[in-house]
Amino acid sequence: MIGRRYLRGNFAIDLISSVPWNALFRVGEAGLFSFILDALGLLKLLRLSRLYSTVQRSNLAQDIKVYLKVVMMAIFLLVFMHVLSCIWFFIVF
Repeated sequence: MIGRRYLRGNFAIDLISSVPWNALFRVGEAGLFSFILDALGLLKLLRLSRLYSTVQRSNLAQDIKVYLKVVMMAIFLLVFMHVLSCIWFFIVF
């Protein structure tokens, strides 16, 4: 039952983000196609969104859930700042 739910849900996203597409297609360093293949790895960030629902459904005490939500918010903020910094670096240079 768990396997079926995973196959219907997040399996496609996990599969696409985990395959080393550049190694399979032997794409050169530059080019739009290479950039798109590298960007497919960003789908791994969608795994972080599952963390929120896991904390919500957990049987932990409410005060521990609050601390975990604060930690998750800090992680999301750091990831967001990192992605924006990378975009800024890509635009400027």
